Amino acid sequence: MDSGIITIIVAILGSSALTTVVQAIVSAVQKKKGKGDAQSAHLKAIDEKIDKITRLQDEQYLSILRLTIMSDEMPMSERLIAGKKYVNRGGNGDVKKALHKLEEQCEAGRHEAG
Repeated sequence: MDSGIITIIVAILGSSALTTVVQAIVSAVQKKKGKGDAQSAHLKAIDEKIDKITRLQDEQYLSILRLTIMSDEMPMSERLIAGKKYVNRGGNGDVKKALHKLEEQCEAGRHEAG
C-alpha cells in the first residue's frame, strides 16, 4: 500500500479511531495475560497441595514402618525389612537403636541355631 493512501486513511479515520483500535488490542492482550496469571496462581496452589500431601504421606509411611519395627507381634523378618526401609528413608533415633538390637538378636539366633 502506498504511504500516501495510509496517510489519507489515517486522516479520514482520525487519531481517535486509531487510539480505539490500539486500546482494543491492548485490552485483548491484558485479558489473555490475566487468564494466564490466574491459571498460574491456580497451578501454584495445586503444586503446594501436592507437596503437602506428599510430605504427609511420607510421614505416615515412616510411622507405619516405626510401628512395624517396634511391634513384638510382627515376624522378625518383617520387622527387619521395615527397618531397612526406615533407615533408607532417613529414619533415626530410638527406633534405629531398637532396630540394631533386633539385628543383633537375629544374628545371635543364627549363631545358636548353627
